[in-house]
Amino acid sequence: SEQSPGVYLRDGPLFGNQPPHCELRVPSAEKAAHYLDAALEGRAPTKEDSRDSHLLYTLHVYQYSVAGKGG
Repeated sequence: SEQSPGVYLRDGPLFGNQPPHCELRVPSAEKAAHYLDAALEGRAPTKEDSRDSHLLYTLHVYQYSVAGKGG
């Protein structure tokens, strides 16, 4: 059976010189919240720098089956 990785990070360039998109897969909502907090904390060192910045965060929730083939 295929298992989801603990953390999966994928980069892909956007248009022009925009920063890359990243996809992060984690095993729980708590872990997703942790990484969102870290991204928000680290995105701009000062309020002046963060004034013109933006962050797009999309949350997709998946439930993987834990039952065996007969269940």
